[in-house]
Amino acid sequence: MSSVQLSGLRTSNLVTSGVAGVTRARRIAGNRWGSQIQRMSSRVVTAALSTVLLASCIGEEWPAPPPVDGTVFEADYAEWRDRREGRMVTPPGGPLLWIGLWELEQGPTPFGSDEDLSISLPSADSPPLA
Repeated sequence: MSSVQLSGLRTSNLVTSGVAGVTRARRIAGNRWGSQIQRMSSRVVTAALSTVLLASCIGEEWPAPPPVDGTVFEADYAEWRDRREGRMVTPPGGPLLWIGLWELEQGPTPFGSDEDLSISLPSADSPPLA
């Protein structure tokens, strides 16, 4: 059994008859160094980004946010919620048109193909109580 020492990499169990074994050993050594270079470059990028982030935090203090009027905020939120609900149920393809819209009571909500349940599904597609 022969072994070859290349760039600090010992390769044993290689067929080193002629150039083929040496070429394979060099290729393995090259892959090893290539992965080390990738790790080093990723560390450099991480260090550079960390430096930039830390430098951006060392500056003047952030200004205080402007005061928010509670009634104006609640009115804006209610308007946004109504617009969103309208977009969800209006054609051509609001998601609630595909799945349905039911008011659910607190607690367990049984559903299935039984007509007495609060959510009744087609009997061909579901059991009496799902």
